[in-house]
Amino acid sequence: MVKLPASKIGWPRPLLQGTLKVQEELVELRSLMNRMPKYCNKFLDIIYDVLKSYKKICHNTFSNIVGINSMSETVCHVWFKDENLKQLIRELPLWVEMFNPEKPVRETSTTNADIVNSINSHLGKEILDKNSVIAESERLIQLAQLQDSITWLLEFVNGLVENLQADKELQEQLSGSNAKLLEDCRGLLGERMSELMQLAEDCLMILYLEIRVQCYYHLLIVLRKQDYKIDIVSSDPDSGVTLLNKFLSQLEEKVRDYLPLSHTKFLFDGLGYIMSGIIVSNASYIKEINNGGLKKMSRNILALQQNLTNITLTCELELERARFYYELLYQKPEEILRNIVEQQKRFTKPEYVELIQLYYRSNRNTKNSNKRAEKQLNLHLLKLNDIMENEPVSNGADNHPDNHLDMTP
Repeated sequence: MVKLPASKIGWPRPLLQGTLKVQEELVELRSLMNRMPKYCNKFLDIIYDVLKSYKKICHNTFSNIVGINSMSETVCHVWFKDENLKQLIRELPLWVEMFNPEKPVRETSTTNADIVNSINSHLGKEILDKNSVIAESERLIQLAQLQDSITWLLEFVNGLVENLQADKELQEQLSGSNAKLLEDCRGLLGERMSELMQLAEDCLMILYLEIRVQCYYHLLIVLRKQDYKIDIVSSDPDSGVTLLNKFLSQLEEKVRDYLPLSHTKFLFDGLGYIMSGIIVSNASYIKEINNGGLKKMSRNILALQQNLTNITLTCELELERARFYYELLYQKPEEILRNIVEQQKRFTKPEYVELIQLYYRSNRNTKNSNKRAEKQLNLHLLKLNDIMENEPVSNGADNHPDNHLDMTP
Protein backbone atom coordinates (compact mmCIF):
# COMPACT_ATOMS: atom_id res chain seq x y z
CA MET A 1 0.00 0.00 0.00
CA VAL A 2 1.02 3.58 -0.67
CA LYS A 3 1.39 5.66 2.46
CA LEU A 4 0.63 9.37 2.67
CA PRO A 5 3.79 11.39 3.44
CA ALA A 6 3.79 12.39 7.09
CA SER A 7 4.44 16.00 6.15
CA LYS A 8 0.97 16.21 4.59
CA ILE A 9 -1.14 14.72 7.35
CA GLY A 10 -1.27 17.78 9.57
CA TRP A 11 -1.65 20.40 6.86
CA PRO A 12 -4.69 22.65 7.34
CA ARG A 13 -5.74 22.31 3.70
CA PRO A 14 -9.28 21.02 2.96
CA LEU A 15 -8.32 19.42 -0.36
CA LEU A 16 -5.59 17.29 1.11
CA GLN A 17 -7.50 16.50 4.30
CA GLY A 18 -10.58 15.47 2.31
CA THR A 19 -8.48 13.12 0.20
CA LEU A 20 -6.96 11.62 3.35
CA LYS A 21 -10.45 10.88 4.68
CA VAL A 22 -11.37 9.11 1.44
CA GLN A 23 -8.22 7.04 1.70
CA GLU A 24 -9.09 6.10 5.28
CA GLU A 25 -12.54 4.93 4.13
CA LEU A 26 -10.97 2.78 1.43
CA VAL A 27 -8.56 1.23 3.93
CA GLU A 28 -11.51 0.35 6.19
CA LEU A 29 -13.45 -1.19 3.29
CA ARG A 30 -10.41 -3.27 2.33
CA SER A 31 -10.17 -4.50 5.91
CA LEU A 32 -13.88 -5.46 5.91
CA MET A 33 -13.29 -7.60 2.82
CA ASN A 34 -10.93 -9.79 4.80
CA ARG A 35 -13.26 -9.98 7.79
CA MET A 36 -16.45 -10.59 5.74
CA PRO A 37 -15.30 -12.06 2.40
CA LYS A 38 -18.78 -13.12 1.27
CA TYR A 39 -19.72 -9.42 1.05
CA CYS A 40 -16.76 -8.51 -1.16
CA ASN A 41 -19.02 -7.52 -4.04
CA LYS A 42 -20.91 -5.10 -1.80
CA PHE A 43 -17.72 -3.53 -0.53
CA LEU A 44 -16.41 -3.11 -4.10
CA ASP A 45 -19.68 -1.38 -5.00
CA ILE A 46 -19.16 0.96 -2.05
CA ILE A 47 -15.58 1.71 -3.16
CA TYR A 48 -16.96 2.47 -6.63
CA ASP A 49 -19.50 4.89 -5.12
CA VAL A 50 -16.88 6.52 -2.88
CA LEU A 51 -14.66 7.22 -5.89
CA LYS A 52 -17.67 8.49 -7.83
CA SER A 53 -18.55 10.94 -5.05
CA TYR A 54 -14.91 11.99 -4.69
CA LYS A 55 -14.69 12.66 -8.42
CA LYS A 56 -17.84 14.82 -8.26
CA ILE A 57 -16.45 16.86 -5.36
CA CYS A 58 -13.12 17.30 -7.16
CA HIS A 59 -14.86 18.35 -10.37
CA ASN A 60 -16.93 20.95 -8.51
CA THR A 61 -13.76 22.24 -6.85
CA PHE A 62 -12.06 22.42 -10.25
CA SER A 63 -15.01 24.34 -11.74
CA ASN A 64 -15.03 26.84 -8.87
CA ILE A 65 -11.29 27.46 -9.11
CA VAL A 66 -11.32 27.95 -12.88
CA GLY A 67 -14.55 29.96 -12.82
CA ILE A 68 -16.43 27.69 -15.22
CA ASN A 69 -19.78 28.57 -13.68
CA SER A 70 -19.13 32.32 -13.37
CA MET A 71 -20.69 34.98 -15.60
CA SER A 72 -17.39 35.98 -17.23
CA GLU A 73 -15.04 33.32 -18.55
CA THR A 74 -11.33 33.57 -18.00
CA VAL A 75 -9.15 33.41 -21.10
CA CYS A 76 -7.47 30.19 -20.01
CA HIS A 77 -10.89 28.50 -19.81
CA VAL A 78 -11.71 29.68 -23.34
CA TRP A 79 -8.40 28.23 -24.55
CA PHE A 80 -9.03 25.08 -22.51
CA LYS A 81 -12.18 24.39 -24.55
CA ASP A 82 -10.13 24.35 -27.76
CA GLU A 83 -9.50 20.64 -28.40
CA ASN A 84 -6.91 21.38 -31.10
CA LEU A 85 -4.85 23.50 -28.71
CA LYS A 86 -5.10 20.86 -25.99
CA GLN A 87 -3.94 18.21 -28.43
CA LEU A 88 -0.91 20.31 -29.34
CA ILE A 89 -0.05 20.61 -25.64
CA ARG A 90 -0.38 16.84 -25.24
CA GLU A 91 2.24 16.48 -27.98
CA LEU A 92 4.83 18.49 -26.09
CA PRO A 93 7.76 16.21 -25.23
CA LEU A 94 7.50 16.83 -21.49
CA TRP A 95 3.77 15.99 -21.50
CA VAL A 96 4.44 12.79 -23.43
CA GLU A 97 7.18 11.85 -20.97
CA MET A 98 4.78 12.34 -18.04
CA PHE A 99 1.65 10.63 -19.36
CA ASN A 100 2.48 8.62 -22.49
CA PRO A 101 6.19 7.76 -22.54
CA GLU A 102 5.76 5.09 -25.25
CA LYS A 103 4.53 7.64 -27.79
CA PRO A 104 7.10 9.17 -30.21
CA VAL A 105 7.51 12.93 -29.73
CA ARG A 106 7.67 15.78 -32.22
CA GLU A 107 10.37 18.45 -32.36
CA THR A 108 9.92 20.90 -29.47
CA SER A 109 10.35 24.08 -31.53
CA THR A 110 7.68 23.00 -34.05
CA THR A 111 5.20 22.16 -31.30
CA ASN A 112 5.84 25.43 -29.48
CA ALA A 113 5.37 27.37 -32.70
CA ASP A 114 2.05 25.60 -33.31
CA ILE A 115 0.89 26.42 -29.80
CA VAL A 116 1.77 30.11 -30.23
CA ASN A 117 -0.10 30.23 -33.54
CA SER A 118 -3.14 28.62 -31.95
CA ILE A 119 -3.09 31.05 -29.03
CA ASN A 120 -2.69 34.03 -31.37
CA SER A 121 -5.69 32.87 -33.39
CA HIS A 122 -7.76 33.16 -30.19
CA LEU A 123 -6.41 36.55 -29.15
CA GLY A 124 -6.35 38.43 -32.44
CA LYS A 125 -6.13 42.13 -31.59
CA GLU A 126 -7.85 41.67 -28.24
CA ILE A 127 -6.45 43.54 -25.23
CA LEU A 128 -6.71 41.43 -22.11
CA ASP A 129 -8.10 43.03 -18.96
CA LYS A 130 -7.96 42.00 -15.32
CA ASN A 131 -11.13 39.94 -15.69
CA SER A 132 -9.42 37.85 -18.35
CA VAL A 133 -6.90 36.33 -15.97
CA ILE A 134 -7.03 34.37 -12.73
CA ALA A 135 -5.85 37.25 -10.59
CA GLU A 136 -5.69 35.37 -7.29
CA SER A 137 -2.57 33.21 -7.24
CA GLU A 138 -4.10 31.20 -4.38
CA ARG A 139 -6.58 29.71 -6.87
CA LEU A 140 -3.69 28.40 -8.94
CA ILE A 141 -2.10 26.94 -5.81
CA GLN A 142 -5.40 25.17 -5.14
CA LEU A 143 -5.24 23.67 -8.63
CA ALA A 144 -1.80 22.29 -7.83
CA GLN A 145 -3.14 20.92 -4.53
CA LEU A 146 -6.09 19.32 -6.32
CA GLN A 147 -3.83 17.72 -8.91
CA ASP A 148 -1.53 16.47 -6.17
CA SER A 149 -4.42 15.04 -4.13
CA ILE A 150 -6.04 13.24 -7.06
CA THR A 151 -2.74 11.79 -8.26
CA TRP A 152 -1.89 10.53 -4.80
CA LEU A 153 -5.29 8.88 -4.31
CA LEU A 154 -5.09 7.24 -7.74
CA GLU A 155 -1.72 5.79 -6.80
CA PHE A 156 -3.28 4.45 -3.60
CA VAL A 157 -6.30 2.94 -5.42
CA ASN A 158 -4.03 1.29 -7.97
CA GLY A 159 -2.06 -0.23 -5.10
CA LEU A 160 -5.30 -1.37 -3.46
CA VAL A 161 -6.43 -3.13 -6.66
CA GLU A 162 -3.06 -4.85 -7.05
CA ASN A 163 -3.25 -5.95 -3.41
CA LEU A 164 -6.73 -7.43 -3.90
CA GLN A 165 -5.75 -9.33 -7.03
CA ALA A 166 -2.66 -10.73 -5.34
CA ASP A 167 -4.47 -11.77 -2.14
CA LYS A 168 -4.55 -15.58 -2.58
CA GLU A 169 -5.98 -16.17 0.87
CA LEU A 170 -8.98 -13.98 0.15
CA GLN A 171 -9.49 -15.56 -3.24
CA GLU A 172 -9.60 -19.04 -1.69
CA GLN A 173 -12.45 -17.95 0.58
CA LEU A 174 -14.50 -16.70 -2.36
CA SER A 175 -16.48 -18.66 -4.90
CA GLY A 176 -18.60 -18.08 -7.96
CA SER A 177 -19.47 -14.47 -8.85
CA ASN A 178 -17.55 -13.05 -5.90
CA ALA A 179 -14.30 -14.64 -7.06
CA LYS A 180 -14.82 -13.41 -10.62
CA LEU A 181 -15.69 -9.94 -9.37
CA LEU A 182 -12.42 -9.78 -7.45
CA GLU A 183 -10.51 -10.74 -10.59
CA ASP A 184 -12.30 -8.01 -12.55
CA CYS A 185 -12.10 -5.29 -9.88
CA ARG A 186 -9.71 -3.21 -12.00
CA GLY A 187 -12.28 -3.15 -14.77
CA LEU A 188 -15.02 -2.19 -12.32
CA LEU A 189 -13.03 0.70 -10.82
CA GLY A 190 -11.24 1.59 -14.06
CA GLU A 191 -13.90 4.03 -15.27
CA ARG A 192 -13.74 6.06 -12.07
CA MET A 193 -9.94 5.97 -12.07
CA SER A 194 -9.81 7.17 -15.70
CA GLU A 195 -12.14 10.06 -14.91
CA LEU A 196 -10.00 11.12 -11.98
CA MET A 197 -6.83 10.84 -14.05
CA GLN A 198 -8.38 13.07 -16.70
CA LEU A 199 -9.28 15.64 -14.06
CA ALA A 200 -5.72 15.61 -12.72
CA GLU A 201 -4.44 16.24 -16.25
CA ASP A 202 -6.96 19.05 -16.68
CA CYS A 203 -5.61 20.76 -13.54
CA LEU A 204 -2.13 20.69 -15.02
CA MET A 205 -3.44 21.90 -18.39
CA ILE A 206 -5.18 24.91 -16.83
CA LEU A 207 -2.04 25.82 -14.89
CA TYR A 208 -0.01 25.62 -18.10
CA LEU A 209 -2.47 27.82 -20.00
CA GLU A 210 -2.94 30.40 -17.24
CA ILE A 211 0.81 30.96 -16.93
CA ARG A 212 0.85 31.83 -20.63
CA VAL A 213 -2.23 34.04 -20.32
CA GLN A 214 -0.37 36.01 -17.65
CA CYS A 215 2.59 36.44 -20.03
CA TYR A 216 0.33 37.88 -22.73
CA TYR A 217 -1.56 40.05 -20.25
CA HIS A 218 1.49 41.74 -18.74
CA LEU A 219 3.72 41.95 -21.83
CA LEU A 220 1.01 43.35 -24.10
CA ILE A 221 0.49 46.14 -21.57
CA VAL A 222 4.23 46.78 -21.59
CA LEU A 223 4.29 47.04 -25.39
CA ARG A 224 1.03 48.87 -25.99
CA LYS A 225 0.91 51.37 -23.15
CA GLN A 226 4.51 52.26 -22.32
CA ASP A 227 6.47 55.17 -23.81
CA TYR A 228 9.64 54.18 -25.64
CA LYS A 229 10.76 57.62 -26.77
CA ILE A 230 12.56 58.72 -23.60
CA ASP A 231 15.68 60.65 -22.66
CA ILE A 232 16.22 59.41 -19.09
CA VAL A 233 16.39 55.64 -18.78
CA SER A 234 15.59 54.00 -15.46
CA SER A 235 17.78 51.14 -14.31
CA ASP A 236 14.60 49.18 -13.48
CA PRO A 237 12.45 47.29 -16.01
CA ASP A 238 8.86 48.33 -16.73
CA SER A 239 6.37 47.68 -13.94
CA GLY A 240 4.54 45.12 -16.10
CA VAL A 241 7.74 43.11 -16.45
CA THR A 242 8.33 43.32 -12.70
CA LEU A 243 4.78 42.12 -11.97
CA LEU A 244 5.09 39.23 -14.41
CA ASN A 245 8.44 38.16 -12.96
CA LYS A 246 7.02 38.30 -9.45
CA PHE A 247 3.99 36.23 -10.47
CA LEU A 248 6.10 33.55 -12.16
CA SER A 249 8.74 33.24 -9.44
CA GLN A 250 6.22 33.12 -6.58
CA LEU A 251 4.00 30.62 -8.40
CA GLU A 252 6.92 28.32 -9.17
CA GLU A 253 8.08 28.47 -5.56
CA LYS A 254 4.64 27.45 -4.28
CA VAL A 255 3.57 24.80 -6.80
CA ARG A 256 6.80 22.84 -6.42
CA ASP A 257 5.63 22.03 -2.87
CA TYR A 258 2.81 19.98 -4.41
CA LEU A 259 3.86 18.90 -7.88
CA PRO A 260 6.63 16.54 -8.97
CA LEU A 261 9.68 18.15 -10.54
CA SER A 262 8.66 16.88 -13.98
CA HIS A 263 5.27 18.63 -13.70
CA THR A 264 6.80 21.92 -12.54
CA LYS A 265 9.34 21.76 -15.35
CA PHE A 266 6.54 21.23 -17.85
CA LEU A 267 4.61 24.28 -16.62
CA PHE A 268 7.48 26.69 -17.22
CA ASP A 269 9.13 25.04 -20.21
CA GLY A 270 8.95 27.06 -23.44
CA LEU A 271 8.05 30.36 -21.75
CA GLY A 272 11.09 32.04 -23.32
CA TYR A 273 9.73 31.13 -26.74
CA ILE A 274 6.31 32.56 -25.83
CA MET A 275 7.74 35.79 -24.39
CA SER A 276 10.06 36.34 -27.33
CA GLY A 277 7.18 35.86 -29.74
CA ILE A 278 4.99 38.37 -27.88
CA ILE A 279 7.71 41.01 -27.76
CA VAL A 280 8.68 40.65 -31.42
CA SER A 281 5.27 40.17 -33.04
CA ASN A 282 3.71 43.16 -31.26
CA ALA A 283 6.30 45.78 -32.26
CA SER A 284 3.59 47.48 -34.33
CA TYR A 285 2.00 48.76 -31.10
CA ILE A 286 5.06 50.82 -30.19
CA LYS A 287 4.38 54.32 -31.50
CA GLU A 288 7.97 55.55 -31.47
CA ILE A 289 11.28 54.42 -30.04
CA ASN A 290 14.68 56.08 -29.62
CA ASN A 291 18.02 55.03 -28.12
CA GLY A 292 16.64 55.46 -24.61
CA GLY A 293 13.66 53.31 -25.49
CA LEU A 294 15.89 50.63 -26.98
CA LYS A 295 17.90 50.52 -23.76
CA LYS A 296 14.64 50.26 -21.82
CA MET A 297 13.49 47.38 -24.03
CA SER A 298 16.84 45.64 -23.55
CA ARG A 299 16.47 45.94 -19.75
CA ASN A 300 12.97 44.47 -19.95
CA ILE A 301 14.17 41.49 -21.97
CA LEU A 302 17.18 40.94 -19.73
CA ALA A 303 14.99 41.04 -16.59
CA LEU A 304 12.63 38.45 -18.11
CA GLN A 305 15.56 36.28 -19.16
CA GLN A 306 17.26 36.36 -15.76
CA ASN A 307 14.06 35.58 -13.87
CA LEU A 308 13.14 32.74 -16.20
CA THR A 309 16.66 31.34 -15.98
CA ASN A 310 16.35 31.26 -12.18
CA ILE A 311 13.12 29.27 -12.56
CA THR A 312 14.06 26.81 -15.29
CA LEU A 313 17.83 26.67 -14.65
CA THR A 314 18.43 26.99 -18.41
CA CYS A 315 19.88 29.86 -20.43
CA GLU A 316 16.54 30.79 -22.12
CA LEU A 317 18.28 31.73 -25.37
CA GLU A 318 14.94 32.26 -27.13
CA LEU A 319 14.77 35.71 -25.52
CA GLU A 320 18.04 36.58 -27.25
CA ARG A 321 16.03 36.60 -30.45
CA ALA A 322 13.82 39.39 -29.10
CA ARG A 323 16.83 41.40 -27.92
CA PHE A 324 18.54 41.04 -31.30
CA TYR A 325 15.34 42.11 -33.07
CA TYR A 326 15.22 45.50 -31.33
CA GLU A 327 18.97 45.98 -31.54
CA LEU A 328 18.56 46.04 -35.32
CA LEU A 329 16.95 49.46 -34.86
CA TYR A 330 20.35 50.87 -34.02
CA GLN A 331 21.00 50.44 -37.75
CA LYS A 332 19.50 52.12 -40.79
CA PRO A 333 17.08 50.20 -43.03
CA GLU A 334 19.78 49.78 -45.71
CA GLU A 335 22.01 48.01 -43.19
CA ILE A 336 19.14 45.87 -41.93
CA LEU A 337 18.44 44.70 -45.46
CA ARG A 338 22.11 44.08 -46.13
CA ASN A 339 22.39 41.99 -42.96
CA ILE A 340 19.51 39.80 -44.16
CA VAL A 341 21.49 39.03 -47.32
CA GLU A 342 24.83 38.55 -45.57
CA GLN A 343 23.70 36.76 -42.41
CA GLN A 344 20.42 35.14 -43.54
CA LYS A 345 17.02 36.16 -42.25
CA ARG A 346 16.22 35.52 -38.59
CA PHE A 347 12.68 36.84 -38.64
CA THR A 348 9.56 36.55 -40.76
CA LYS A 349 8.68 39.01 -43.47
CA PRO A 350 5.89 40.67 -41.36
CA GLU A 351 8.35 41.06 -38.47
CA TYR A 352 10.90 42.79 -40.70
CA VAL A 353 8.14 44.99 -42.15
CA GLU A 354 7.06 46.09 -38.66
CA LEU A 355 10.70 46.75 -37.72
CA ILE A 356 11.34 49.01 -40.71
CA GLN A 357 8.02 50.80 -40.23
CA LEU A 358 8.87 51.38 -36.57
CA TYR A 359 12.21 52.88 -37.66
CA TYR A 360 10.45 55.39 -39.91
CA ARG A 361 7.77 56.20 -37.31
CA SER A 362 10.56 57.01 -34.90
CA ASN A 363 12.46 59.29 -37.29
CA ARG A 364 9.84 61.80 -38.35
CA ASN A 365 10.98 65.36 -39.02
CA THR A 366 9.34 68.10 -41.08
CA LYS A 367 6.32 67.61 -43.32
CA ASN A 368 8.45 67.63 -46.49
CA SER A 369 10.94 65.12 -45.11
CA ASN A 370 8.03 62.91 -44.02
CA LYS A 371 6.89 62.68 -47.65
CA ARG A 372 10.39 61.71 -48.66
CA ALA A 373 10.58 59.20 -45.82
CA GLU A 374 7.32 57.60 -46.97
CA LYS A 375 8.79 57.13 -50.43
CA GLN A 376 11.98 55.64 -48.94
CA LEU A 377 9.90 53.36 -46.72
CA ASN A 378 8.02 51.96 -49.71
CA LEU A 379 11.28 51.39 -51.57
CA HIS A 380 12.78 49.56 -48.61
CA LEU A 381 9.68 47.40 -48.26
CA LEU A 382 9.83 46.49 -51.93
CA LYS A 383 13.49 45.54 -51.58
CA LEU A 384 12.66 43.55 -48.44
CA ASN A 385 10.05 41.62 -50.37
CA ASP A 386 12.59 40.71 -53.06
CA ILE A 387 15.16 39.61 -50.48
CA MET A 388 12.73 37.52 -48.45
CA GLU A 389 11.67 35.58 -51.53
CA ASN A 390 15.24 34.45 -52.12
CA GLU A 391 16.81 34.06 -48.67
CA PRO A 392 16.44 30.92 -46.46
CA VAL A 393 15.35 31.20 -42.85
CA SER A 394 17.88 31.09 -40.01
CA ASN A 395 16.88 30.38 -36.42
CA GLY A 396 20.07 31.79 -34.97
CA ALA A 397 20.23 34.78 -32.66
CA ASP A 398 23.95 35.34 -32.75
CA ASN A 399 26.07 37.76 -34.81
CA HIS A 400 24.68 40.79 -33.04
CA PRO A 401 25.43 44.15 -34.72
CA ASP A 402 28.67 45.63 -33.45
CA ASN A 403 28.48 49.11 -34.94
CA HIS A 404 25.32 50.73 -33.51
CA LEU A 405 24.20 53.88 -35.28
CA ASP A 406 22.32 56.64 -33.51
CA MET A 407 18.73 56.62 -34.72
CA THR A 408 17.76 59.80 -32.86
CA PRO A 409 16.35 62.43 -35.29
